Amino acid sequence: MRVLGLGATLQLVRIRLGSPKTKYSLRIPSYPHPIFVRGGSSTDAVALYEVLVTQEYAISAKLASPAFIIDGGANVGMTSLYF
Repeated sequence: MRVLGLGATLQLVRIRLGSPKTKYSLRIPSYPHPIFVRGGSSTDAVALYEVLVTQEYAISAKLASPAFIIDGGANVGMTSLYF
């Protein structure tokens, strides 16, 4: 909840309970644009949580901001969004 805020956290829970065929829009306070994820058993919400909330790639945060990113095998692009 610290990263997402109460509203986005509750919405993420609702998305996980939703349909995997439905695309949901999620607003996270530290990101200027909505993030779209599939619901239900889709791994989109899991990827969002692991990359943006638990910050699995935080060790790379010490690097300078990249000019561009090539993310081969990006899945839904959460890592590109994080960087």
